[in-house]
Amino acid sequence: MNYELLCPKVAAIDAATPGLTDQQVADQINAETVTTLISRFVTYRTLLASLPLEQALSVIGKIKAAAASEETPATIKAVLEVVHPSLMDTAQGTGIDLSNANARTFVAGMAQAGILTAEEAAAVLALAEESTPWTVANGCSGLEARHVADARITNAED
Repeated sequence: MNYELLCPKVAAIDAATPGLTDQQVADQINAETVTTLISRFVTYRTLLASLPLEQALSVIGKIKAAAASEETPATIKAVLEVVHPSLMDTAQGTGIDLSNANARTFVAGMAQAGILTAEEAAAVLALAEESTPWTVANGCSGLEARHVADARITNAED
């Protein structure tokens, strides 16, 4: 049990909603999820398989148009010259890894430049996101009321 993360979590819940039992706090923490990034290489084929068809076709068409357009901002154009061939490649492990910070910034930049809508960019970025229980992400799997009680004792001692 990771008490370094659990103790402040319990303290925050106690401050926000005093009077909860240990079990109620454990239930609340066990129900909480966080978004984590997973390595996900994306190609046009992935977009077609993962997004609603109309949205996938729109995103693909806009990326292709931006790659061909002289009006595309220079930075985006330069990145597209590198990643566009990867997006077209259908071999396993090719494409762009949407868990990579630069790739995520690039997709967000296409929305800021008006190439993709904010909704389209969010849908593409979501392909590398998964919902994980807070307890799993923070080393507190198997959280029970007794762990909350221990955290409260530790918090009282500090």
